[in-house]
Amino acid sequence: MEDPTNDIPSVINALIRGSPSEQQNAIQTYFTSSASFSHPFCRTGSFEGSRYLILKIYQWYKILSPKIELEIYSVAFDAKSLVLFVSLTQIFTPFLAPIFANRVDLDVKLTLIQHRHTGKYYITSQTDLYTVDQWIRFLIPWGIGTAVVWFVQFLATIGCVLGAWLGAPITWARERVLGRRGRLWEMRENGIAKTAGDTKGSIEHEVEKVEELVEEARRAALQADDQSAEATGVELYGKMQVVTT
Repeated sequence: MEDPTNDIPSVINALIRGSPSEQQNAIQTYFTSSASFSHPFCRTGSFEGSRYLILKIYQWYKILSPKIELEIYSVAFDAKSLVLFVSLTQIFTPFLAPIFANRVDLDVKLTLIQHRHTGKYYITSQTDLYTVDQWIRFLIPWGIGTAVVWFVQFLATIGCVLGAWLGAPITWARERVLGRRGRLWEMRENGIAKTAGDTKGSIEHEVEKVEELVEEARRAALQADDQSAEATGVELYGKMQVVTT
C-alpha cells in the first residue's frame, strides 16, 4: 500500500467480498509472508508462510457466507507506530441458514511495516477486535446471545458496586496509611532540603569573605612598597585562616 488510509478499504473488500483469486492476490500483495492473524475463533501465529493460513481462513469465511454486506466508517493510521485501525460493520449471512443473518460491529488492528526502498506498506499482523456481545451473535443469533451477555454484564456491574461497598473500609484504611507515610516523607524531604540550603548559604557567605580579603590584599600590594605589602599580606593571610576555620 502506498497510502494505507486510502488503500485499506479496497483491500478489505477484496478479502471479504472478492473471489478466491482476488482474495489470493490481495493476501500475496499486501501481507508479508510471515503475517499473523488473530480472531476470537481462530489464530495463525507468525512464521514463514503463515499468510497461507490467512488466505484459507478468508476463503472459508466466504464459503460460509457467500454474500457479506460490508460498511467501513472509520480509518485511522498512526504513522509513528505503523498501526492502522479500521472500524466497520458487516452482515454475515450463513448460506445454510440465511435466517441466522447477523449484523456485527468490529474494529480491525493492522500492524504495518514499510519497505525502506519502495516506501510501500505491508501488513505484518491483523487482529479482529470484537466485543463479547458482538461475537456471540455468530453462535446465538436473533439477539438472544446479546441479551444473555448484557444480562451477565449487568450482574457483573452490580457485583462491582457491592464489592466497592464491602471493600470501602479497606481502601479508606489504606488511603490513611499511605497518606500518613506520604506526609512523613514530605516532612523528611523538606528537612533535608532546608539543611542543605542553609549549609550552601553559609559556604557562599564564607567564600565571599575570602574573595574580599584577596581583593584587599591585591590592592595593598599595588599601593604599598614591598615591605609593607609583605606585612599586609601576612596580616591578611592570618585573617583568611580565621575566616576559613
